[in-house]
Amino acid sequence: MNLENEYQKAIAERESIIAELEKLTGMEIQKTHHINLLQNYYKEEKSHTRTLQLIERGTILESLIPDAETYSNEQIQHILRIAFANLPGGIKGIHFPAASINYNEKNVL
Repeated sequence: MNLENEYQKAIAERESIIAELEKLTGMEIQKTHHINLLQNYYKEEKSHTRTLQLIERGTILESLIPDAETYSNEQIQHILRIAFANLPGGIKGIHFPAASINYNEKNVL
């Protein structure tokens, strides 16, 4: 009878372990799903921020070029190349005062 008792205990313990394993597996799946959602949110936010930056910069450039909407992209690129070529040192020749650079603000310059 003692052997039968130990067998029942072993079966009960096994079922308990299996139930705990299933619970932990479910929690792992939930955590993995949550991580994936956060990663996708981060990618979308990064993409949105970059798109907004491109739109803002395009608006700034168009505001500096008279009748910019009448030019093709290639013509605008040509105008900018000429403008930057006339700078001493080209685009790398641009130096901003340290006080005007603030990376925490949206509008840096």
